[in-house]
Amino acid sequence: MDRNAIPMVERRHCCYIRGLAFDIMGWFNDHYELRCEGMHSDGGQLQLAPLIAKFGSDMVRYKRKVDERGAVGAYNVTVFERQV
Repeated sequence: MDRNAIPMVERRHCCYIRGLAFDIMGWFNDHYELRCEGMHSDGGQLQLAPLIAKFGSDMVRYKRKVDERGAVGAYNVTVFERQV
């Protein structure tokens, strides 16, 4: 299966959302400072990587639960997991 074989509109949407995510990370780093054991200060963006990874993992877990209950959504869990 070719994971890159998605329609151009969807590809542009993903790029746009990724750009928004970077903008939000930059804004967050400009306004807040994370202090957590085990995180190092390296200019900001890598500090957020573990937190964002956890959010993504939680979203996929939530989507799986929703799909198991039979709720209809925009994507099935496999497509959603690849995007996250």
